[in-house]
Amino acid sequence: MILLKAQRAAPGRIEILTALARVCCWTAIMLMQPALHPEDALTRADLAACQLEAGERSAGEANLRMALRGRPHMLGRATYALVQSSHGRFFLRQSAFAKFLHAERPESSTP
Repeated sequence: MILLKAQRAAPGRIEILTALARVCCWTAIMLMQPALHPEDALTRADLAACQLEAGERSAGEANLRMALRGRPHMLGRATYALVQSSHGRFFLRQSAFAKFLHAERPESSTP
């Protein structure tokens, strides 16, 4: 509530909007995780995008892999989540991207 009041009082302050966005990401993570069903690939991909944005890179990447597993139609959503996040990944080669998504455990590389 304090951040919303601050945003209304100073609508042009980007640091208030950034803090508000981070709170929204954490809230989304806290709400989605307990209700997540293993077969719900769409919600898992959304959760992964929130985790990536919140800096929970390993958890986000693991959830993207689980969302994609056996569901080729999820490739676009997984790609978008990885690329659009400020804490995501960008691949120059399609083969590197495919290898990353099919890995069983998170890779230990620098951001």
